Amino acid sequence: VWTAMISGLACHGMSKEAIDLFVEMEKYNIKPDETTVTVVLSACRNAGLVREGYTFFSDVQKRYGMKPTIQHFGCLVDLLARGGCLEEAEDFINAMPMKPDAVLWRTLIWACKVHADTERAERLMKHLELQGMSAHDSGSYILASNVYASVGKWCDKAEARELMNKKGLLKPPGSSRIEVDGVVHEFVMGDYNHPEAEKIFVKLDQMVDKLRKEGYNPKVSEVMLEMDDEEKAIQLLHHSEKLALSYGLIRTCPRSKIRIVKNLRSCKDCHEFMKLISKVYQRDIIVRDRIRFHHFKNGDCSCKDYW
Repeated sequence: VWTAMISGLACHGMSKEAIDLFVEMEKYNIKPDETTVTVVLSACRNAGLVREGYTFFSDVQKRYGMKPTIQHFGCLVDLLARGGCLEEAEDFINAMPMKPDAVLWRTLIWACKVHADTERAERLMKHLELQGMSAHDSGSYILASNVYASVGKWCDKAEARELMNKKGLLKPPGSSRIEVDGVVHEFVMGDYNHPEAEKIFVKLDQMVDKLRKEGYNPKVSEVMLEMDDEEKAIQLLHHSEKLALSYGLIRTCPRSKIRIVKNLRSCKDCHEFMKLISKVYQRDIIVRDRIRFHHFKNGDCSCKDYW
């Protein structure tokens, strides 16, 4: 029960409360198990609490006599990497008592992309390839193509995609779902197949017009395709969660909550878009992406822009 409550708080952006609850749990002399440790480390990761997370990780073995699992190592690597401590994260992986898996390396590579350390990202991608960790894993090729695209290496990006296709590896399409009147509606990027597609795209244009007055400017750097900025802005506008949001605004009552579930991580542009919509349209918007819950309200997000 304690672990479930801590996890719920952490998932909803209440990391400090999650950690406080763990401290309260200890007062009752309740010993944490492996899952509890993972949840507390995740809470630190979600809030960027690098020092607290590192201290807690160090305590796992000393205080609880517990041998850290690869999930615990993964949480700390993610925490360090997201916080921009890329060298520390790499050293930490290399010092692990067990062999790191591809997920750990991809976590660090993604952070290298976010923090613009392309040289380190390329070196680590070559390491993954040499270790045979990317041979049958579409995630590694997708990550490689995105890293190359972020620095304009379009030929390298195309090569990564071509290798992925030759191996028959598929990228799962991004999709977003919203339930309206008991019916679940699923959208993919640029989805014109919905019966109310015309209304949805008209509403999207209206939304953008309002948001521009609030300072919205599409984050075209999020589009990993070789095209001009105008085309990139259109690509961003047609992301699946924006289509689901548009439909939600059309079909739900004013000021009612909108709930969306997405199978991939939300991009920075969609995140900013949701924040502004929550302010302009006075709507609470709850999005569950692959990483966590985002509760948008009055122009802010429960994740505090850290996800």
